[in-house]
Amino acid sequence: MNRRLFVTAALTTAALTTAALPAQALARPGALRLRLPAPTGPHRVGTTDLHLVDRDRPDPWVDKPYRELMITIRYPAAGSGPLAPHMRPGAARTFTGVAAEGTVAIPVRIPRGSVDWAATRTHSHAGAAPRGGMPVLLYSHGHLMSRDFGTVLAEELASHGYAVVTVDHTYDPTQVEFPDGRVEGNHQPDPESFETFKRELGIRAVDMRFVLDELESWRGVLDLDRIGIYGHSLGGATAAQSMHDDPRILAGADLDGALGTREDPWGSVTTEGLDRPFLLFTADPSDQNHELVSEFWSHLRGWRRALQVISAAHNTFNDLAVIAPQLRAAGVIGDADLEKLVGTSDVDDSPPDIAAVGAYLRSFFDLHLRGDDDGLLDGPSPQWPQVRFTG
Repeated sequence: MNRRLFVTAALTTAALTTAALPAQALARPGALRLRLPAPTGPHRVGTTDLHLVDRDRPDPWVDKPYRELMITIRYPAAGSGPLAPHMRPGAARTFTGVAAEGTVAIPVRIPRGSVDWAATRTHSHAGAAPRGGMPVLLYSHGHLMSRDFGTVLAEELASHGYAVVTVDHTYDPTQVEFPDGRVEGNHQPDPESFETFKRELGIRAVDMRFVLDELESWRGVLDLDRIGIYGHSLGGATAAQSMHDDPRILAGADLDGALGTREDPWGSVTTEGLDRPFLLFTADPSDQNHELVSEFWSHLRGWRRALQVISAAHNTFNDLAVIAPQLRAAGVIGDADLEKLVGTSDVDDSPPDIAAVGAYLRSFFDLHLRGDDDGLLDGPSPQWPQVRFTG
């Protein structure tokens, strides 16, 4: 896709964004309005949503002769536009009910009506014209999460010059809103079983390959000779398996993602490994660090590094890292719930954990996609005292 067509897609996103947000959706009295941190890079962030349809592949979860995906591309922008929402209204309505019940991914209950999920603004400008020549980063969300909860890291990386493509793996998330207003939820028969995780991993890897194929038409705006991938939880395992399956992906990072067990590995990458740079970043203690992660580590034949965020929990690596403290401050959840979601920090006066994750993730991709080495990955840094080097 050339620059003009890219801008046309972004402008369409801007029109849909503003049309889909009636004032009453943003002004529910008494409900908490959340704020996301501003990205730190020198570039304004632009955004566009795309609806992709793979007509050569029946959907593996529902009776449909094609597979459809929603993706968001965030990129360094040359202009501005209206700020995009964190969630579209339909997705926000669905998530309100999901959050009130709790899931294995979000193991606390957030009372219905306590948060106006549709009111949160991102720092991404819908319809903004893109800059050119951007390295590409793919993002895969956690199981029963959605691409919306990868916004903070995506904006941070985009503000530093990357085009970040966040992908919703339809029928795994609890909510995906399509341009016609339809919201699709989780349609897996047993969404909490290891068998589902293993099957889902293979489906996600094919999703990622399809997304990269679709992005080929954007050459010129996107630098498709410099592609990286990262993901959280099952999305981290997806990053590893996608790298294994697709040589176009040059570097990858797993953010607290399990890979199965020795008796039941979730993908071929766990035992066959990788010959390209890979970063493992875990919580502390990590309930995702099953025994197979150690075996996977031993099969990494390229550059590798293992990091850990001290006293962090599993959701430290997604947007709950900034949402959960706001929920606690407003009395929506208690201390125990906060600890369950994002852990506790035992490092006084340290910068936010999600900022540390973003700094190391950017350092990793700068090194391996741009050849820029800031030295952050050489060893512990006083700037980020909560990050421990474990390998």
